[in-house]
Amino acid sequence: YLGLKGVSRRTVLVWLAIISAFYLLSDLLAVTFDRPVVHDFMRDAYTTADPLWLLWLAIVVAAPAFEEIFYRGFFYYGLAGSRLGVTGATIISALAFASIHIQYELFEITVVFAMGILLAVARQRTGSILVPIGMHAMNNLVATVETAMAVVR
Repeated sequence: YLGLKGVSRRTVLVWLAIISAFYLLSDLLAVTFDRPVVHDFMRDAYTTADPLWLLWLAIVVAAPAFEEIFYRGFFYYGLAGSRLGVTGATIISALAFASIHIQYELFEITVVFAMGILLAVARQRTGSILVPIGMHAMNNLVATVETAMAVVR
């Protein structure tokens, strides 16, 4: 279920480049549609966190590991072997993943849904949960750096 198998460095780099492009595109869409790049929820979490390092640990390490093990590990993999198949599992796991991000508005939840699709595709193509965990961690790292930069201004 977990797909705790290693993949080549090249594979990891390709998927990290893909999530980076996805993140850049989502930021560009946010600016285009006059949406905040850094949501108020993240600003509030960042400015009230004490100790701040624990927030970084939770967002960049713990959340990606837990969410990916659950959504792209148990949930996705279990559904993929059912009558729903890979496509159904991809869509349903992405919907479930997006549904836990209710602190955001519809635009941001839609971006999270699209990211869930991308993470499920990475899980399927690589056969490893480690790749989606790395992608998710990279995404959250960039979001947290953007938040830190916005708060410092």
